[in-house]
Amino acid sequence: IAIPEAHGGVGLTLAEVVPVVEQMGRHLLASPFVAATLAAQAIASGGTDTQQAEWLPQLAEGAIGTLALSEAHGDWDLTNITATAHSEGDMLKLAGEKLFVLWAESAALIVTSVMLDGKPALVVLTAADVAGRLRREAIIDETKRSFALSLDGITIAKSALLDFGKTAQTLAHIEQAAALLQSAEMCGGSQSVID
Repeated sequence: IAIPEAHGGVGLTLAEVVPVVEQMGRHLLASPFVAATLAAQAIASGGTDTQQAEWLPQLAEGAIGTLALSEAHGDWDLTNITATAHSEGDMLKLAGEKLFVLWAESAALIVTSVMLDGKPALVVLTAADVAGRLRREAIIDETKRSFALSLDGITIAKSALLDFGKTAQTLAHIEQAAALLQSAEMCGGSQSVID
């Protein structure tokens, strides 16, 4: 819905996504829709032209994407990141662990936060990158599928790095979009309980 038409989406905004998510919450629909929407927002906000051209059409066609931003410290500040990326030539070597990675076992891409050269950065991991590195988590909301992701030893090309200069802006956008969609889902669920 909120993916630009140039990349195969409907080209609307998050305002048009809200009523859909509200109805999903009303019926406790277990779906990766919100996770994929947030991944698309991350790519649209901070991805390079090449990344947008590669990933946004796939997400518009129904590929699952998700975010890996939470860590064991539980800080709500998305720039407080303990996971790291170190440059090794044209590659990045990752380390650390991410928690509450929703629908990760089904995801074609996972947008992950790391510290690179002392600054927050976002990278795109593929299903192949995270194979064998996911552990199912037990969480209160059983309508969601949550996983811990070990980044230790993952090596990816530097081309997987989202626009480094836009990281702060992208993280702020993700935070606002996630709060909006989570609120919509909760409103729908609350209305269903009242009914």
